[in-house]
Amino acid sequence: MMVFIAALLIGCVADEVGGVYMITEKADTLHAVADQRTEIMFNAGGEWTAKALDNWLEVSPETGNGGRNIITVRSTKQNCTKLLRKAQVIITSDGKSKMIEIVQRDDYAFFDSNEYVLDADGGEINMPFTTNVEKGKLYIAYYKLNWCFIAEAEDKTRTEEWSGNVKHITVMPNETTEARSTKFTLGIYDEKKNFMALDSIWVRQEGISTP
Repeated sequence: MMVFIAALLIGCVADEVGGVYMITEKADTLHAVADQRTEIMFNAGGEWTAKALDNWLEVSPETGNGGRNIITVRSTKQNCTKLLRKAQVIITSDGKSKMIEIVQRDDYAFFDSNEYVLDADGGEINMPFTTNVEKGKLYIAYYKLNWCFIAEAEDKTRTEEWSGNVKHITVMPNETTEARSTKFTLGIYDEKKNFMALDSIWVRQEGISTP
């Protein structure tokens, strides 16, 4: 048993001296939106480089000196594939490399349209969408305006829960010559109660045409 333990220790020291010894064995899973971050900790025997092997990730810093180091891995793009996806970060020192896998979740919600445009008369809008977020965890954020609102909402700013179809949105007649617009956003909350947008749509209304 003592010989076995000694062999393990020698292996770790060898990695630290002549390569890369990973302290972080598994990185945090990233949410499906951009600008999500996780950290990787490792020991390097000398100067090192780090590189993400897919364009939806970036690493900072990309180089450093030997010893204990921490790099930050950030998602640069939202995952719109509707599938969980994985990529690797490779860390190299003294000609030896170690890889760690980064996973980005597959949470998605997409409106069926890009925007809704109404004339000055106004009217009602339905907003169907597709999602794999379980019921009770998908929210729609919007501003309740005096000309565009969901009838049940009472507060000026709301985040309300729907599934499959946003309730009827009422757009009041526009009695001015100025066009106007507002945005509705589907999203989820992370573990720190931060709202993360998955998709947005604009409601635009034309003004009265001048004679």
